[in-house]
Amino acid sequence: MSMLRTLAVSLLSVVACAAADAQSVQYRSPSGAEYTALVDTGPVARAQRELVKEPRDRERILALAQAQVGARQFREAIATLSRGLADAPDDPILLAWRGHRYLSVRDLDAARRDLERGTRIDSTLYGNWYHLGIVRYLRGEFASAADAFRRAQPLAPDPAEYTGSTDWLWMSLSRAGRAAEARAMLARYPDSLQVNNAYARRLNLYADAIRPEQLFTEADSGDVTVATLAYGLGNWYLLRGDTTAARAAFERSIASGGWPAFGFMASEAELRRLAARGGARVACSVQVFSAQQVERAVSPVADSGAPRFVGAAGPASATMVQFVVDTTGRAEPMSFRVMQGADSALVQAVRATLERRRFVPARAGGCAVRQVFQTWVAR
Repeated sequence: MSMLRTLAVSLLSVVACAAADAQSVQYRSPSGAEYTALVDTGPVARAQRELVKEPRDRERILALAQAQVGARQFREAIATLSRGLADAPDDPILLAWRGHRYLSVRDLDAARRDLERGTRIDSTLYGNWYHLGIVRYLRGEFASAADAFRRAQPLAPDPAEYTGSTDWLWMSLSRAGRAAEARAMLARYPDSLQVNNAYARRLNLYADAIRPEQLFTEADSGDVTVATLAYGLGNWYLLRGDTTAARAAFERSIASGGWPAFGFMASEAELRRLAARGGARVACSVQVFSAQQVERAVSPVADSGAPRFVGAAGPASATMVQFVVDTTGRAEPMSFRVMQGADSALVQAVRATLERRRFVPARAGGCAVRQVFQTWVAR
């Protein structure tokens, strides 16, 4: 009993410190901006009193951590979860929760340690894989991020989480230069899922179901929602090579003040990367070039069947189309546009055959790059 009394006294001291430091600084950005906790309106104090009664009860530990998270007291939540892990160092749930909160305060190394340990202990826990994917994405490790989100996706506990992991998987694959995989994965997303959140709207943008100007609605006033939507929009522009529009969207994410959002964190990372490159260009697998910007332009592999690509000058019956060819020599169907001509049957025939066609990818700066390809097609 004496040990429990000691622990209870220790917890009471934590209560007092937390109350005194209710708006503690949680994160200080490289630019010097300080982001603080909110004032507790009651849930944290109630959860603390309950935990004192049973200091080693995991559910009460999690309840206090959840209340602290609700007040954006992430550092306090880390301390609470660390007390639980002192008794149960191999608890994958506690590791998942603490790893997530290390992410919130931008301690990516500590987050990675917890989350990787959690996946080794229990490989079926969604939270460890999902948040490990976020850590890797923020580090620019897009291929390994895609692996984590691919593992998380089938473990999602509800449609909203499934939608979130689908979104981050699409972005990770796209940023890793695997556009065809990203398209195929997105095509498998079930239309039956009735999800209406920021991630679902971002997926609609990726699928060309909405235009960029339709992403935000008048109801989007919450700081985390704005940060999330703005990052998705910025990444969408970045994948198309429009670094100016991408930068503006990332800056909008930061201006939202929604600092706990993963979109806010990713926007911070993107702005650092753009600054390091002087904003002039992005990675070979990301930026979209025109034919005039590359050393070797896209060319179709010897084609068989119809419709035929007939180059820069077509007959009167031809239709001009435009699409992006990725670094593997495959067309990106979501980028398909009709530039001239009104032959709807011909356009439909091109769309139907686009994914099976192969191209020699463009090259610039010593690597294969994505390029806008414009051509006439004819029957």
